[in-house]
Amino acid sequence: MKKLVKIRLINWHYLSNETINIDGNTLLTGPNASGKSTIMDAITYVLTAGDTAFNLAANEKGKRDLRGYVKCKLGMDDREYLRNGDVSGHIALQFYDEKTNTNFTVGTVIDAFGDLTPVKSIFYRSFEPINDSMFVSDDNKIYGTVEFRKHNPLFEYFLTKKEAKRGFRNAFGSINEDFYRLIPKALAFKPIADVKDFIYQNILEEKEIDVSAIKDSIRSYKELEITLKQIQSKINDLKEIDNIYQELNKIEERKNYIEYLMHLFDVEEVRNSINDAKNQIEKEEALKQAKEQELADLDKELVSLQERSRELYNVLSNNDVFKAEEYINREILKTQANITSLETNQNNFLKRASNFKDVVNQLRKISDNKIYSEAYNINLSSINQNNVDEAKTRLRDLQVRLQAIRNKNNQEIGSLENQKKDIISKINEISVALKGLEQNRINFPNQLLQLRNEIQEGLKRIYNYDISVHIFAEICEITNQQWADTIEIFLGNRRFNLIVEPRYFDQALQIYSRIKDRYRLYGIGLVNTKQISKYTSYEPNSLASIIDSENSDARCYINYTCGNVIMCNDAMELEKYPTSITNDLLIYRGYTVSSLNPNVEKPFIGKNAASRASSIWQEKAIEAREEYVKLKERYDKLTQELEYLDRLDVRPLIDDLDKALQLQKEKYILEDLNNQAIRQRSATPSELQDDYEKVIHSIKSIENKKMNFGMEIGGIGIRIQSLNEQVSSKTIELDKLTEELRQLSNGSLVIEQQASDEYKELVNNSNFKIAMDNYRERYKAEENSYTTLSDTLLTKQFNYINKYNSTLTYGISEIGKFIAELNKLEKSELIKYEQKVRQAREAAEVVFKEDFIAKLRNNILTAEQEIGKINETLSSIKFGNDRYEFIFPRSSEYAQFYDMVTSELVDFNQGLLTYDFQNKYDEQIRELFESLSVDELNSNGAINKFTDYRTYMDYDIRIINANGETMTYSKVFKEKSGGETQVPFYVAIIASFVRVYAKTGVGGGDPIGIVMFDEVFDKMDGNRMRAMMSFINSMPLQVIIACPPQRMDILSEFAKTTLIMVRQGNKAKVLPIEKKEIE
Repeated sequence: MKKLVKIRLINWHYLSNETINIDGNTLLTGPNASGKSTIMDAITYVLTAGDTAFNLAANEKGKRDLRGYVKCKLGMDDREYLRNGDVSGHIALQFYDEKTNTNFTVGTVIDAFGDLTPVKSIFYRSFEPINDSMFVSDDNKIYGTVEFRKHNPLFEYFLTKKEAKRGFRNAFGSINEDFYRLIPKALAFKPIADVKDFIYQNILEEKEIDVSAIKDSIRSYKELEITLKQIQSKINDLKEIDNIYQELNKIEERKNYIEYLMHLFDVEEVRNSINDAKNQIEKEEALKQAKEQELADLDKELVSLQERSRELYNVLSNNDVFKAEEYINREILKTQANITSLETNQNNFLKRASNFKDVVNQLRKISDNKIYSEAYNINLSSINQNNVDEAKTRLRDLQVRLQAIRNKNNQEIGSLENQKKDIISKINEISVALKGLEQNRINFPNQLLQLRNEIQEGLKRIYNYDISVHIFAEICEITNQQWADTIEIFLGNRRFNLIVEPRYFDQALQIYSRIKDRYRLYGIGLVNTKQISKYTSYEPNSLASIIDSENSDARCYINYTCGNVIMCNDAMELEKYPTSITNDLLIYRGYTVSSLNPNVEKPFIGKNAASRASSIWQEKAIEAREEYVKLKERYDKLTQELEYLDRLDVRPLIDDLDKALQLQKEKYILEDLNNQAIRQRSATPSELQDDYEKVIHSIKSIENKKMNFGMEIGGIGIRIQSLNEQVSSKTIELDKLTEELRQLSNGSLVIEQQASDEYKELVNNSNFKIAMDNYRERYKAEENSYTTLSDTLLTKQFNYINKYNSTLTYGISEIGKFIAELNKLEKSELIKYEQKVRQAREAAEVVFKEDFIAKLRNNILTAEQEIGKINETLSSIKFGNDRYEFIFPRSSEYAQFYDMVTSELVDFNQGLLTYDFQNKYDEQIRELFESLSVDELNSNGAINKFTDYRTYMDYDIRIINANGETMTYSKVFKEKSGGETQVPFYVAIIASFVRVYAKTGVGGGDPIGIVMFDEVFDKMDGNRMRAMMSFINSMPLQVIIACPPQRMDILSEFAKTTLIMVRQGNKAKVLPIEKKEIE
């Protein structure tokens, strides 16, 4: 230690020329106003190079000054100063270096010339011990500043107080600057009101952490993060625009569908009216035919009656007929009527048979079923007694077989309807995929997208900011397209695995574990990016060598999955490598060559996968349409066959066969009756006359009937003509509506089939008018929604353009450019900047750990050790009945930050922060990054708060009584006596000086150990004073204590040097007291 051994005071208050020798701890005593504080002020003035106030113990700041000390201000009315005129004073302190056995002196020369000229001080350093020739000339003249420098030219002089401080600090052992703050505090006792503030000021020094590097690093990271956030913001805004546009498309589709359906109603209504008209025409034609047949029958009957009338007239005129002939003639007429009726039935049978033949012939054209040829060959035109039973048998067999065909066709039609629904669903899926591909959207499984979105949303709820979860395929690029299909097939479902930054993997895994069963995406999962980060390289000529990614996690996963799979041109090369593959899908692994399944949906990998997939999906669309056409052709064929079968009613034919045989019998009867009539040639005249009159009456009746039938047939003809005209005009209308319907569907089989199904359901279950009214209301509502949403879209586009100063223009016609920008941002810019931000953040984390956490952690641990050492010393000393110790729990306000800085999760051998550390302290890291990245003008307070290691602890003093009971100083401060409040102060001050002197700089040698107390221990009892002095003597310090005489008895026991200050009038002296004198 460098100890103060001598003090020289010339013209210092009441001391005119005093040399004071001291050894070790020194007690300076004397009555009040004897001048004890003036000596303390002199020492302090030199030690601090003039940076002090005087008489701090008496709290008389401002009442004493340098001029007053040198000229000895008396304050009397008739005499202000003891020394008048130009006065020079000296203060010199001689130190002895115990280690080097050398002396050096530091001091000051003070010129107080006149009363108005500013006092001038110069400070110096000398490697000589104090002697009179330094200060006084041979003729006893005290040197002023000029003469002093002239007579002591080898001394080191300091032109400013700042230079003097620096020089003295080096002389004192390169001590810490806190020395200059502690010296005056020790002299001016104040009870500790705020332990934390006291600790800050006296025990734990402020240690600067240079945050410039980390600020620059974090600022670079934050600047990139701002760009990333803007990209994410743009993407979110563009997605809103895209979602609105997609909803507009859906509304447009719903409008088109409703419009199509309403047109379908119109088409079917016209078609039904045409069918109704045709059915009515058929009915009218049948009625007309029946009427014409009846008219023909009347003509035949009329001819017969007219012939009979002529015969009767001839017979009556000749009287040459017989009664028997009248009977025979009646039978003949009756038989002729039966024949006429049966002939009509015969004609109808022949028409049915002809129609049967026609229908069967149509069935033969649409089906190769031999049953229709067999049916066509049934002879129905010449039925007789010999073949009628065979015809009946064949027709009955045909009836059963046709019913079986109906049943089979109905069953197949049901199956085809289900197949049609499936293929329509497939076509719809393909259509949706193509629409997405047109907008450069990959057709990932919906469940995968929903899973990804749910994990992203879950992470955002946890961390309160956006975190990207990527599908592996969308962040990779295949650089050699010749191998693209092979890579897609090799990776298979791994293409759809999800990638999230390692720091978020654990939380993402928890979310995934909760929701995985909901989506049932077996074989697709979450990549453990924490574990694959070690895969930083790949084998030359491996699949990984032709796959690229800007995402570092994806790059590692590429290396892991493909880095050792070597590409070979020939199957014979495969065995050269543990794992290898050819471009024709042969793979060698586990000493086995096998073939990969080529039936893997692709492509999904890369930015251009959508354009490559589009052609594939186009082919799928063609195949699906062709499949639908085949199904529809078969469906239509079966439906048509059923329609013909429904027209093929065999039962009436069977019934009419017996009537055909009856006609032959009636003809035989008629022939027999005619023969009988020939034989009868005589009858009575009166009977013939009656018959003649009846015949004439019948002729008139038939002529009236013929006239009525003619009028009816004419009316039927007019109605048929009108119906034909209606059919013609409706057919033109139907053609027009059908074309409009075709244009509305735009070739969409989905719309056509869905509308057809819905129409059939409505026909069966609803009232047409109510249904049409409902559809009109729905169409109007969709139109209103479309208008509202269109306005919203334009507003969103306009806001986007203004928000981001975009060159895009708004309007629905411009939506393609917005979607193109979305695709570019999502597939390129987002991934690129995510990687840049990550790299910048990781770089910042390295600096943060090394320049911030490591230093802060070291400062905290060092502080804990320093306070621990003080407590270790205090543990064996009792002050009265009490023991004291400093306590320093982690700060309640900054507990989490304390835990972070002192966490065992920090691995200082690893560059980056560990994932466990990042997950646990993510919020605190982000807050620190935020504070360290803001502008300096506004951030100094925030930065200092976090860089000051003392912030992370709370402070108090624990008082432990004889019974082991404890209390904290902060709680009992106002209740304690003065002595009890003084103890912590002196303990803390002494501890502070120990710390300051322990932290000497390089090359300064041993430090000094001076501590000065003025008016010391004035409120302590004897026991506490003894305990305090024992504590002081245990410290590596040199303590100079000033106290009144009444405390000298106790304190002198512990002082190696005791001095008494004696003053008589305007003169004062410092006298040493030997130990025996005190005793």
